[in-house]
Amino acid sequence: MSAIPVVRPTFEAAPARTQSRPLNWVLVRARTTMFVCVTAAVAISSTLVGNVMVEQARKDTNESNRLASVAKSNTASLKDRLDAVTGYEAVSDWASANGFVAPTALASTSTTIQ
Repeated sequence: MSAIPVVRPTFEAAPARTQSRPLNWVLVRARTTMFVCVTAAVAISSTLVGNVMVEQARKDTNESNRLASVAKSNTASLKDRLDAVTGYEAVSDWASANGFVAPTALASTSTTIQ
């Protein structure tokens, strides 16, 4: 068996920089100012949005409490009406108006055969 020789290319290292670029302080100041402005704008807007959401939740809570108290008063009035309709006197009045007679009343008025 014969082996095929592998040819590896050789790379030469790039020459190292001998000089560094001068620092542009105007660019650094402009970028820092832009960062501070964007950060402040985001902080202010997020605070405002958070306060608006809290106020909306407070209003929703007040409205829910008001609706709950209205529902409670409506429930109380409906309970009173239901008690008036299903009470003993109301049922017996309706029964006598429609010709119904209680079975106990039939037993007391019936005649016994001797």
